[in-house]
Amino acid sequence: MLSKSGIASDRYRMFHVWTGPLNGGLAIGTVVLMAAVSAMNGLSVAGMAIGTSVALPEMLKRGYDKRMVTGVIQAGSSLGIIVPPSLVLVLCGMIARQPQLGPPLPIEERQMDRSERFKLLAAGILPLIIIFSVTGLFVWIILAALCFGAVFDDTAMLVIVAPLYIPLVISLGFNPIWYGVLYTVTCQIAYMAPPFGNNLFLMTAMAAKEITLVDIHGSSSPFVIIMLIGFRLVMLFPQIALWLPETYYAS
Repeated sequence: MLSKSGIASDRYRMFHVWTGPLNGGLAIGTVVLMAAVSAMNGLSVAGMAIGTSVALPEMLKRGYDKRMVTGVIQAGSSLGIIVPPSLVLVLCGMIARQPQLGPPLPIEERQMDRSERFKLLAAGILPLIIIFSVTGLFVWIILAALCFGAVFDDTAMLVIVAPLYIPLVISLGFNPIWYGVLYTVTCQIAYMAPPFGNNLFLMTAMAAKEITLVDIHGSSSPFVIIMLIGFRLVMLFPQIALWLPETYYAS
């Protein structure tokens, strides 16, 4: 929708105008654009689609190196998995469960007669009818996503692996939030790391003919190294991941 309606192109032209005078300005604007688009759905596929169909031809036309361009697009779109609302982090939080953060309603607030309970129940029926009548088609999208996930999607892997590892992580004394961030960063790296990075395959399928498989794999290497350094820093200094949630809960 963003691509066909012209919204993505307009937004890209905005970055072009504002960052064009800088060396690498279009690349910077492309990273920002794809991070924003990817964050809309919590995954990197949307950012890759916009980056490859809109940003790639524009930057090639303006003399940008094809290997640098493909690397920038892959790296920018991979931010979608870690920028809120990250789908992987949401699933990790659902599976890890921290019930003390959401205590049950006190019994004195739950005590009421049956008629009042049914009135409250009736108040929620109309919104449900609207929701199910409008979103019925999305069931097919979800089914398709589940089929796709059964093959190689990272969210399916999380659903399988997290219930096994998170209790172990907690029992060993590690913070589950820290572990969730590390897991998400590894997923981000996996999107760009050969031989089975999703972004590599998407770029191969969607890129212009002059961009070869060697260009695509070579372009991702510097960004993967940067991500690995970031992963190592979060591993060695957990407060990088924990400072913000700890500050929030302390307040």
